Amino acid sequence: MKTKIPFLIFLLLFIGKTIHAQNSEAEAILMRSQIKIGEQVDLKLAVRYHEGTKKSVVTWPELKDTLSKEIEIIKMDSIKTVLASRSSVLYEQARTITITAFDSGTYIIPSQIFIVNKDTIYTNELKLYVNTIPVDTTKPIRDIKSIYDVPGAPIVDEPKTSNQWMWFALGGLLVITAVFLIIYFTRKKKLIPMIHSPQRELLPHEKVLEQLAELGRNKPWLHGELKQYHISMTEILRAWVVERFRIHAKEMTTGEIIYLLNSNRADASASMKLERVLRTADMVKFAKGIPENEENEYCLQLAMDFVSATAIYPEPSIPQIQ
Repeated sequence: MKTKIPFLIFLLLFIGKTIHAQNSEAEAILMRSQIKIGEQVDLKLAVRYHEGTKKSVVTWPELKDTLSKEIEIIKMDSIKTVLASRSSVLYEQARTITITAFDSGTYIIPSQIFIVNKDTIYTNELKLYVNTIPVDTTKPIRDIKSIYDVPGAPIVDEPKTSNQWMWFALGGLLVITAVFLIIYFTRKKKLIPMIHSPQRELLPHEKVLEQLAELGRNKPWLHGELKQYHISMTEILRAWVVERFRIHAKEMTTGEIIYLLNSNRADASASMKLERVLRTADMVKFAKGIPENEENEYCLQLAMDFVSATAIYPEPSIPQIQ
């Protein structure tokens, strides 16, 4: 019996620590998974935690010049802390890191380690595909030409004073001819009917992207329309989910929408972006949260990324040979 007591104490401590760790989570979001050599892309690191009676201590990973041997860090924004949910006292710390790579290949962005109080939390690993710039090998390589002097303008003898009237007459004739030609072609152009080429009809996801771009064009959160901005954005996204996945998202909660998307095997990264936008909107609508201006812009970018990632492009039609 005495040997079981230490084991039970250890088990209770382990369960308590596990439950406490579940109160915190970390994630890494890559804005684009494919770049060309030397191009830059933003990587967002975020950690979320519930605040208790004592202020939490969050330790970020120490990043210097590189994320790995092949991935270099161009710049890092400052760490920003926002209240993600007032009801559950959920805070989020996030920062954006601009990265690049100068060699082609597929590289792993390693998991980053956060420490919240005494809990160790890991972000998800990501893949970055770096493509080469195509080079036309059929053309010969040319040497760099050296600097050469530009010859001066040829010296033209001035016409004699006695022949100046001929130059004035020729100039006047050219002016009259030019005026006549302008009038002639202008009248002729009016008589020719304008033929307008038919414009390509926008694809469904292109229409949604236009709506999102128009919504954020005037930055309504700067003009006292923060709540309406998030309501309009979520209505556009819910309508897209209805059209794309045949899910009745307009009458569902955020959790129900994400659950059904995952059940339909939607892209996990796209679902994560949608969930971030919807939960931020829920915080604004129901908890009267006030995100920072950068967060509002970031939500719009995540919304557009979600629509692009879940778009269906029509297959190109192959002309039939008669």
